[in-house]
Amino acid sequence: MFSRGNRRPSSPEPSKAWECLDTDDVPGTLRQLRQASTALLDQVALVVGRAARTAGFDDLREAASALAARPGKARAPYDYGYACVGRGVSYLAAPALREALRPAPDSPSVLRELVSAYEDEGRHRDAADALLAHEAGLTDRPDRCLLVLNAVLAGDLGLARRQHALLPDPDDGIRLEAPARRRCLGPAVDGPFAVDARTSPTPVSPAGPRATRRRPRHGGGRR
Repeated sequence: MFSRGNRRPSSPEPSKAWECLDTDDVPGTLRQLRQASTALLDQVALVVGRAARTAGFDDLREAASALAARPGKARAPYDYGYACVGRGVSYLAAPALREALRPAPDSPSVLRELVSAYEDEGRHRDAADALLAHEAGLTDRPDRCLLVLNAVLAGDLGLARRQHALLPDPDDGIRLEAPARRRCLGPAVDGPFAVDARTSPTPVSPAGPRATRRRPRHGGGRR
């Protein structure tokens, strides 16, 4: 489909990941790509596109191929990041979504998808920082609520309390009582923001059951 379809990655980490695919070793490829955090997006996307083709993930294959062929296209990093989150490889999504957010800092869809990617990886400090960097444009719900939640899970209770104080009362007057709150947030919460900072949710494995389905997150989705 693309003129660059036969390219091979030239940087070391993506090249090692590419070689894993010579034996259809998709899990090995993904392990190698975890080490490619500084590689160029189009280099990683070349490998991801080939891995997605091997796995039969057409949506990810198409998005990765588009990014590899035209890395300067404005929408390509977002579509690729969106597909990566949907296929359970959020660690590959985050660099692309950060790049997508750079020319569109006021886009709530891109910001929320980036937050989703960080949350999937248990990177709650990064999720909170991403939201704080765009605080002027945050909505109360879901954005500031997400900031409060990720600050709690990152162990930054001061930030959580400050942001929580800025939230208006719910319009419907319904509040989560402590048992419901604990069910939502897990054992790390016992009362308002009383968190053991050593406790955090276990990140979802890219090989987990969500790897083959797309779920709505934080009001994001296709733009």
